[in-house]
Amino acid sequence: MIKAPELFNRRLFLEPGDQYFEQQAVLNPTVHEDNGDLHVLYRAVDPKMVSSIGYLRARYNGNAIDVIEKMDTPLYGPEHSFEDHGVEDPRLVYFEGEYHLFYTAYDGYNARLAHASGPDFRSVAGRKLAGPTFTNAEAIKLVEDNPKLKRYADRWAEDPGDQALWEKDATILPRRVNGKIVFIHRLRPDVQIAYLDSIDQLSDPSFWEDYLRNMDKYIMMERVSWWEESHMGMGAVPIETPDGWLMIYHGVNRTTHQTYRAGAALFDLDDPQKCIGRTPEPLFEPEEDWEIVGDVNHVVFPEGVSQRNGVLDIYYGGADKVIGLISVRMDELVDYLKKVGTK
Repeated sequence: MIKAPELFNRRLFLEPGDQYFEQQAVLNPTVHEDNGDLHVLYRAVDPKMVSSIGYLRARYNGNAIDVIEKMDTPLYGPEHSFEDHGVEDPRLVYFEGEYHLFYTAYDGYNARLAHASGPDFRSVAGRKLAGPTFTNAEAIKLVEDNPKLKRYADRWAEDPGDQALWEKDATILPRRVNGKIVFIHRLRPDVQIAYLDSIDQLSDPSFWEDYLRNMDKYIMMERVSWWEESHMGMGAVPIETPDGWLMIYHGVNRTTHQTYRAGAALFDLDDPQKCIGRTPEPLFEPEEDWEIVGDVNHVVFPEGVSQRNGVLDIYYGGADKVIGLISVRMDELVDYLKKVGTK
């Protein structure tokens, strides 16, 4: 039996604050490392359950992470009708000289992917919806002639026909692969990939019409294990290692309190659809009180990572209420994924 890596130093990183915009909850952070600083953009929820994006800056202090700056107002809040009930779950990636911010835009009925970009992550611009912005009924119509996509059509049919496809958990890789921009996203229940020539294609309906019709060619991860039974999605922006793209992700099981658990997978550097290995059992799952009881119970939702001295720190939302932090040795995790493979 292949021994799984040991995780350690599990702790609370951030709790709801005194400022109105984050009094209800803080969760699901993305982390960007730059010149020793850890720039943490996190989802903040106010008492009316409207989300915005908060910001703090931290640094490593030995094995500890010290917060050295924290904004007392949102870095980004709702500005457009498509996000007037929430700017949620940010993922930040630096790509070809610009920062790209992907987030979930919630209008009270539809949860859709949105994107903005700019040379400074503190002032990205051009917010717009991205990805396939079709309704469930429209999407089902597009895939009905492809029997390989029936499981997707069946899943989308569980939601109202006039509601937009539940598009979340997205990013691009930090560099091109074989000349293409690699876009990773999640249309329930699995994880998909798209290859773009330009960022503009993110908002091109004709691109996404053709993509949906042929989406069986672009599956990145399918559910395999019991703890991914309901659906799965990307967590943090994948990390490039000498052995492959390392992705921390989440899986959801509806038969156990709809529990969110964390896993890891390794993908080929030149073919990100080729999985080298993935965790057959959860990397970690809700255990602490603050992961079990909150605004949504039984949740660990990994969305940010940082590295120091061979250790990978994973930042995650705990019960949709707080931000937790847990650590694992990078070499142990990558070696484990290579050994365990995709069985």
